[in-house]
Amino acid sequence: MKTLKPYLTLVFFSLIICSCQEDSTVEDGISIEQSEQNSSYKKKELYQEFAKSLAISLNEEATLRAFIKEEGMKMFDNDYDILYLSVKDEVVTADGLSFHQLITKHADNPLLIDAIEQDLPLLNIYIPELPSGFSCDTWDSSTEVPMVTYTDKSSDRYMIYDANGENKAISNELIPGFPILVLKENERVKITNTSDTKSNSGFAFEFAYDVFDGSKRNEISQKRNEIILFDLGGRTANVGFRYKSFNDAGNWQRDYVYYGIDEQDERGPFDNSYSEFIYSIRFLNSDGLIQISDASDDPSTTGGGWNNVPGWTDGIFDFHVTAVRAAQNGTGETLKKVFTARGSDLFNINYDSIDYGFAEFYSITSITPKTFYPDKLEFTDWDLSVYGTSWKFIFEEFDLSQTITESRTVTSKLATNFGFDIGFGKKVKIGLKFGATQENTKSETFTTVTHVGSDFLGECIVDFGDPIFIGQGWDDGALTGVTRKYSTGSLEMDLVPIFTN
Repeated sequence: MKTLKPYLTLVFFSLIICSCQEDSTVEDGISIEQSEQNSSYKKKELYQEFAKSLAISLNEEATLRAFIKEEGMKMFDNDYDILYLSVKDEVVTADGLSFHQLITKHADNPLLIDAIEQDLPLLNIYIPELPSGFSCDTWDSSTEVPMVTYTDKSSDRYMIYDANGENKAISNELIPGFPILVLKENERVKITNTSDTKSNSGFAFEFAYDVFDGSKRNEISQKRNEIILFDLGGRTANVGFRYKSFNDAGNWQRDYVYYGIDEQDERGPFDNSYSEFIYSIRFLNSDGLIQISDASDDPSTTGGGWNNVPGWTDGIFDFHVTAVRAAQNGTGETLKKVFTARGSDLFNINYDSIDYGFAEFYSITSITPKTFYPDKLEFTDWDLSVYGTSWKFIFEEFDLSQTITESRTVTSKLATNFGFDIGFGKKVKIGLKFGATQENTKSETFTTVTHVGSDFLGECIVDFGDPIFIGQGWDDGALTGVTRKYSTGSLEMDLVPIFTN
């Protein structure tokens, strides 16, 4: 047994259909099934024809392999993806054939290739990261000829097409040990005619969220890890050092961070130099991998377990985090953030290699969650004179399909111990916690939007009075802070106010 290389990406064919509350409504008028029935061709027909033609073309033209590798390395949507319609008219052969012309040349039914523009406009070619070490980065396109497959969430097998256009059905339990490309629909972009779009080949698209725009990608200078108190700065670092005295006295650590209030100073103005960050995320167990697979069509529901999902086919996980909070003025606020993570960021995986006769495959033998530190998952500051004492966080691994509107309620206490202070010349918080005044309790209902096909990963409540730090530790000789964790039932997170100014 070997330890899985970090290249392995554990994302599944499609996402779980969310459980909707009784007041949920589907906003897009036509269902996915209706859309496919109204199409001139079934999507599976288009995938099969394109997969076969692409496999033959890859074997015939090294220049096409080089072209696909080069386009994949651009990571236009922050993954190793190539949107077919954006490159179909690019010349890829020495004799002047475009990508589209080369694929059509090897098609049994060229009309199916032509139909993609109307019936499968978001057709995407993904270069996967495999436990064998194959990836877009390592692919030697001059000598390595990939096979081709396509995603099919209705089947417990995937079809692979070889250089002759012949196909074989492979169990979803098996991960290829050889170069292969994956055809699927791109879920990070949407076709549009609005401004601020990317365009080519007669159509325009935009990114669903800025986090997917590869041109705005920021390289992380160093990997984040446990919170090192000496590097943290501001009052949060001081709280980390003094956490025990705060907690033993039952005082609020955020009182000190945002207002400078502790047992020595019992009043202070709001300091907006801090923002709340989700610093770390960790799935509770290996079942998290099942949860973000396709529940309705997932072959694992028939008893095959998590090994029945081809986790290498879909690229990087995309997550939504929605924070809702009540406000003093009654309007409240909803904040939504998006972050991405590779499977190898979220889990450690072991696997065995299997000789399948004509090729080598891999089978997952164990999965262990590990802590992930999302980059810059910033929300906002927390002023008790404006907002309540409770925030609700809702997690979703999402699919950009039809949207669902749901109602959610947040019950929060509203602090009233604020007043103008001549010494400070501004409004200040008076006293620890709620001071000598009576707090008010308020319930507020919010509307949130999720997506059909998305995995609901639960929700949790964070209270202003909860401790930020509950302990200390050491990381390579540096003193670290152990943060308070919040469970959604699927994963756990922390929330840390970090000095930003």
